[in-house]
Amino acid sequence: MSQLTECNVHSHTEQEKNVAPVNTRNLTEKSYLLITPTTRSSVSHYVREIIAFRELLGFLLWRDLLIRYRQTVLGIAWVLFQPLTQATVLWWLIGRRLFPEQQDSLYPVHVFAGTALWIYAANSIMGSIHRLSGSGNLITKVYFPRAILAITPCLVHILDLGLCSFLLLIGLTYHHAMNWNLIWLPLCYLGMVIFTMGPAMLIGIVAARYRDVKHLAPYFVQLWVFATPAIYMPHTRVIGNTDWLIGAINPLHAWVLCTASIIRGSIPSLQLWLLAALSSVMYILMGLFFLVRMERTLSDHL
Repeated sequence: MSQLTECNVHSHTEQEKNVAPVNTRNLTEKSYLLITPTTRSSVSHYVREIIAFRELLGFLLWRDLLIRYRQTVLGIAWVLFQPLTQATVLWWLIGRRLFPEQQDSLYPVHVFAGTALWIYAANSIMGSIHRLSGSGNLITKVYFPRAILAITPCLVHILDLGLCSFLLLIGLTYHHAMNWNLIWLPLCYLGMVIFTMGPAMLIGIVAARYRDVKHLAPYFVQLWVFATPAIYMPHTRVIGNTDWLIGAINPLHAWVLCTASIIRGSIPSLQLWLLAALSSVMYILMGLFFLVRMERTLSDHL
């Protein structure tokens, strides 16, 4: 029995010699995991984030289109009825009363085209306000670029511009004013969409932070049409030195001027194109800048 015990002890001592020594220093040291937020100091980085979440943007677009046009009584008819009635009021109260001798045959079509652009911008901005203010459950639970909620209405209402363009072509056909320069009309719409995204992001994020802004916004949006003389004034009276100042502050004025020139069969001047494009880019960059700065604490105020 003692021999077996001596053998077992001897075998255990040999195994202990072959075991590698344990480094107890690593066990006593504490490990830390530091999580730091990604810096989004540049607008280009934020734009790349929006592109990365393009599937979410597509889903929101499809959902809004279904909600807007599915199971509705008027549907598409309301999209055409709204700018048509607004343009008729502007044409009758302002055009026929104030400038009856300076109108041409295309003046009603001109007013309708400008009103359609204004209604597109107004609906997109109001949609962005309601989307950012009413998506608290989504914003507080998961991260995604909040600009997606602001630009979704701007993309949804592009369909409204397309439907209004169909009615615009009917009016030009009635007045025998169809021309090849109408191929430049989609470029005006593209510039209008780019410009509208700027105020939509800026006013939308401010309205989500300060609740009284969404109650003030409809009044200023209604006054916006009177701050755009190119909509209701005859085309011969609008072109002047003041257009550069108005167009820089209000790009809607510049895009309506471009549209009015195309309707009358002439290509807008290069200076007018540059004025509309640069002022629109300035607004969208300003909207992105303020949205990136304010969205970090947006979930705390919803």
